[in-house]
Amino acid sequence: MSEDALNALYPFLHGKGQDAQQLDRALLDSLRQKAQDSLDTKRIFFDDHAEAVVAMARAIAAMYRRDGRLFCMGNGGSSCDAAHIAVEFAHPITAGRPALAAINLSADTALLTAVGNDVGIEHIFVRPLLAQARTGDALIGVSTSGNSANLLAAFATARRMGLTTLALA
Repeated sequence: MSEDALNALYPFLHGKGQDAQQLDRALLDSLRQKAQDSLDTKRIFFDDHAEAVVAMARAIAAMYRRDGRLFCMGNGGSSCDAAHIAVEFAHPITAGRPALAAINLSADTALLTAVGNDVGIEHIFVRPLLAQARTGDALIGVSTSGNSANLLAAFATARRMGLTTLALA
């Protein structure tokens, strides 16, 4: 990113001899605006997609009632979101909830890099699914773009294997 682009994003951080109180006010205004944008985004999302979220929750609950396991995947920052989803099921924070089988496919660095190197990045989630998943399990994929070749390949494999597939894009 060019310096001009960074200056445009945060103009109050650049320049000489800035007044500390003025800078603090600008930073607080920026913080408040980002918090409001986050709240607005969540409200709009749930206004538009609440039924789909409930349907996904029902599909996951049905999978667990069938003694299935949840597999999660994502690339980059989305792999962190996928990991968080897996942890919420395997280590629920709510007291009294059972730990449920949830596997983060992004966690095995050796497998990811071996498959990516030997057969291609598009197979990094397919190979562990073929090795571990079974009919009745579920796969959640998290993607900012919604068109990552490795996630799409894993979804296609999962459907052929009889897994419930869920996407957050």
